[in-house]
Amino acid sequence: MNLRRVECFLAVVDFGTVTAAAPQLHMAQPALSRQIQSFEGELGFKLFDNQRNRLRLTPAGRELVPLARQLLSNARSVKAAAQSWSKGHINRLHLGATYATIAGLIAPFISTLKVEDPLILTHESSHFGLHELLHSGMDMVVSPITPEQDCATLQLGLVPLRAYVSSNHPWAIKR
Repeated sequence: MNLRRVECFLAVVDFGTVTAAAPQLHMAQPALSRQIQSFEGELGFKLFDNQRNRLRLTPAGRELVPLARQLLSNARSVKAAAQSWSKGHINRLHLGATYATIAGLIAPFISTLKVEDPLILTHESSHFGLHELLHSGMDMVVSPITPEQDCATLQLGLVPLRAYVSSNHPWAIKR
């Protein structure tokens, strides 16, 4: 589907006539009319009825308007993301970890991020299936477990491990 034709269609909807929409698109009126006709041919139905030199949306055209707006919005999002990625920016990071790792290590780190930092989406796993997490769409997995299979790793730090007992437990006096 040609996005320029979608843009032309919405411009005619927004400005009411081909004549009013053409300058907004930096096009001549006949060229815009051809774009609308081509779009109608591509879709297989009429978008507008011409009533007394005024264009009126057909029922199918009315149904198409919100979908066309969403399509153009999505196309703009794809373009913006691609431009960002081409510059090496990361907008979103899918991070897999156990609940304890998320609560104890990742959540405090995320709270320090700024608006311009990447959005970190965490995915909690109740098991240590690193292989499953790595192959389920995660960009990265944070885990205290050494992976069984070959994958790139980086030690992020040393996490203190403590054992806790009640203060009246016999082991409470031992250090």
